[in-house]
Amino acid sequence: MLDAEERAIVSAFRFVSDLTRRFMARGFYFTKATPANLVATVRAKPKANALLIGHVRGDTIRAGAGRLSFQGKLAVPVPSNVGRSTRGKVRKRLLPSEVTKPGRRGFTAYGGTAILQRVGKKRLPVRVLYALVPSAELRERFDHIATARATMLREFPAKARRAIQKAAERARAKAAAK
Repeated sequence: MLDAEERAIVSAFRFVSDLTRRFMARGFYFTKATPANLVATVRAKPKANALLIGHVRGDTIRAGAGRLSFQGKLAVPVPSNVGRSTRGKVRKRLLPSEVTKPGRRGFTAYGGTAILQRVGKKRLPVRVLYALVPSAELRERFDHIATARATMLREFPAKARRAIQKAAERARAKAAAK
């Protein structure tokens, strides 16, 4: 079931690295049914759920805790100019607060709507690192819980049949051995 869930997530998003893709694709807990308790549960892992929940119904992202922000605005990185780590995070030396420190060649421009960085020794050229916006909209894109439910309903009957057949074969083999 995890493989089917991973395929669904990979088709909906573009990931920075395989490590990030695996983290998000494996974002569910599965508890197995036992002979004493015939209930199997599937729950979203808290970290993965927190990242994906805004993509279910659409959401508005604002500057604040856990978000890349600068001077009370959301800092949206320009992908070609701001490198990310294998986990998808902006590197510390390229954070808005680091780039704009005195002597670091970064500054705000266009009425505080962009962070630029000088590239050469002169005043120009510069590169745009961030757009500073009050908020950004996430569009409805991927309902990970509904996808997990559909995957489970599609995959479970065949897996349950195979597990029952395997258990029956083991029981027959054990009985024949006695």
